[in-house]
Amino acid sequence: MDEQPKIIQYVRKLINSCGLCLLPLVDGEKHHGDGWKQYQSRLPNESEISSWTNKKRWGIVCGRVSGNLEVIDFDEKVRKGFFEAWKSLLPAEALELLKTLPLSKTINNGYHLLYRSKEIGRNTPLARCLDESGEKKAVIETRGEGGFIVEPPTEGYEHLNGSLEHIPEITPEQRKSLWDTARVLNEIVEEQKIFNPKPQLPDSNRPGDDYNTRATWEEILAPLGWKIERQCGEKRYWKRPGKIEGGISATENYNGNGLLHVFSSSTPFEPDRSYTKFSAYAILNHKADFKSAARELANKGYGSKQSEEGTKVAVPHESQSDVIVRMVLARRFWQLRHKAPNTEALKTALTVLEGKAYFDGPLIKLWNRLTEHEGAIWYDLADTEWRAVKITKASWEIVANPPILFRRYSHQKAQCQPVQDGDITLLLKYLNVADRKHRLLLLVWLVASFIPNIPHPILIVYGAQGASKTFFCRLLKKIGDPSEVETIGFPRDQNELVQIFDHHWCIVFDNISRISGRDSDALCKAVTGDGFSKRELFTDDDDIIYAFRRVLILNGINQVATRPDILERGILLELERISEEDRKSEKALLAEFEKDQPSILGGIFTVLQKAMQIEPAIELASLPRMADFTRWGAAIAEALGYTKEEFLSAYGSNIASQNDEVLAENLTAVLLRTFMDGREDWEGTPTELRNALIEVAEGLHIKPEREPDFPKTANALGKKINELKTNLAVTGMHIKRGEAQKQKRIYIRKGGKKTVSVDSVVPSPSVGTAPKQKDPPMPLLLGSKADKGVDRVDDFWNPETF
Repeated sequence: MDEQPKIIQYVRKLINSCGLCLLPLVDGEKHHGDGWKQYQSRLPNESEISSWTNKKRWGIVCGRVSGNLEVIDFDEKVRKGFFEAWKSLLPAEALELLKTLPLSKTINNGYHLLYRSKEIGRNTPLARCLDESGEKKAVIETRGEGGFIVEPPTEGYEHLNGSLEHIPEITPEQRKSLWDTARVLNEIVEEQKIFNPKPQLPDSNRPGDDYNTRATWEEILAPLGWKIERQCGEKRYWKRPGKIEGGISATENYNGNGLLHVFSSSTPFEPDRSYTKFSAYAILNHKADFKSAARELANKGYGSKQSEEGTKVAVPHESQSDVIVRMVLARRFWQLRHKAPNTEALKTALTVLEGKAYFDGPLIKLWNRLTEHEGAIWYDLADTEWRAVKITKASWEIVANPPILFRRYSHQKAQCQPVQDGDITLLLKYLNVADRKHRLLLLVWLVASFIPNIPHPILIVYGAQGASKTFFCRLLKKIGDPSEVETIGFPRDQNELVQIFDHHWCIVFDNISRISGRDSDALCKAVTGDGFSKRELFTDDDDIIYAFRRVLILNGINQVATRPDILERGILLELERISEEDRKSEKALLAEFEKDQPSILGGIFTVLQKAMQIEPAIELASLPRMADFTRWGAAIAEALGYTKEEFLSAYGSNIASQNDEVLAENLTAVLLRTFMDGREDWEGTPTELRNALIEVAEGLHIKPEREPDFPKTANALGKKINELKTNLAVTGMHIKRGEAQKQKRIYIRKGGKKTVSVDSVVPSPSVGTAPKQKDPPMPLLLGSKADKGVDRVDDFWNPETF
């Protein structure tokens, strides 16, 4: 009884002077009772302390309430020796620190190591093992925020070092060293914490699996500065680069599994995880780019063995593709076990396959219907056998087991089997095209549509009702990209338009009456290969980038493409109305066409093969906007038996008609040409020109303010003229802009050299090259930008001085 007042005085001192939250324990328990959690945020008051007389067992609430107290608890009931093993692994600096920290022994011969730190956490297991019954038990864990420990003066507990009255504060680095050393003794790793587990397929042909089998940890870690700290049997302890003092950062052959288990958070690895050799190699050498790591290892000779068990599975590229993979797995399981797998097993297998494919599989870019690979053009027949046509300069053939090149969508239909010695000209009897130049252009365009990686002109088909425009376009679609969806209306939503571009190689936009500026821009991007961006989900911040070059066909009663940018990327094709006596039923035409289609397709591949031989030798003096198509078009024309001059003449005439369409459909161009009738040149401000055009419009009984395409401001007029000046130059009207007396000026001149069309850039063999014409002079205002550094008035029109 004489000792009790001393105990209360000691408790009072620890609470009031040392800031420790001491509480009496319930008899036979290791806690204060149901109400102890209130003391996680406050210390006991004097009234409470005075009421705790005759208490013999005491505990401390850890965490912030006790001045950021944290305790490492060593439980020796399951197996003795963890505390001594931990001490033996501590670096010298940590051993010196240990001498300054309070250490107490528990009633079960365990240990409590106490310290304070600016960084504390909640109760955290650091090392676990299996007890005699096979249950997982924590043998080293921390007691932090929300934790509670039993301490002297409780009977059976004794202080071995230091005192509760003086608990030092350690640095976060010192705390980390104590924790990391304790984690080294962990004997249990949860499966989900094994990063890229060791593969179970020894015959796998993947470079990562082969590397896991053949590489050593020294080859991976030592070149990057990792050092072996010590070795115990088959287990080795590694120290990370840059760690000056001793200590363990990772353990090799952790738990006997051959993996590297990392404890330190000061490495590229995530702490408290185990890593295979391949995953460690990828993280350390390729910043966790597993595909790049696999490619490099493949180049070094890893992954050369081909698994005899490998099976290629064709899956449509659609939202339900996982359903098909699930069916493939279920069928395979039935074949092997003669029973059905359960749903959870299938779900798990799918998840594992996705993970292995993402991290271990090679990166294979897939294409829609057509691509180039190793110098050959490949065309997907989209049949159930996954056959493809391979076209080279020497020949073309159907390949039964092609490389993995293509992705497919559910709308795609199988293509007919092409035949050798086919005839592309059989197509012309089904198309309402009588003009020789148009027939040549159409055949060239069709063959060029089987060339990947070049911009293809948009085929713009128009004509009166009854001209068979839709049927005409459907046949072209059947030849290049058979689909359940042969024609498409122009969607209002831009994301839907991007999806259409992505899912089809050849797209027919049917019965179009108008194309907005935004849609025109989208069509141009789909021709040139510029990227589209959209989010996969509305909750995502990351964009998905789509970039492709597509074959596009537009049809309508009127010529709907009026903007210069889309016309410069197009071929205009006007169809005449079919007379009643020449009209045939669609059913009869389709039946006949299906008989000729294999020959037509084979003829296309034969022409393309020949064009691949001719194209490198094609030389042209000048090229229009669609330069790649022009080069290939000249080669295709020769492969068809025409001359390149015939193609260039036909294409040049079409470009000229495109220019006429632009100027005829644009109100500004019409007014400007009317204004310049009877004038050779004109100069003035943009405002003066706009006022002059308004007067011309009113003289033609046009109210420009009601016309949506007429520029509303002088600046808008300048932009409109920029769009039109190339087309106007073809007619001999040249426009340039300058500045005089701090005012913007527009200079217009008629006459002089016209912009030439494609057919005139390559001289006829019998004609020769025409002499270059000199541009006539144009008046120049003194003080303008144009007169600075210009020696002669006619130098104003020299692009190098203007």
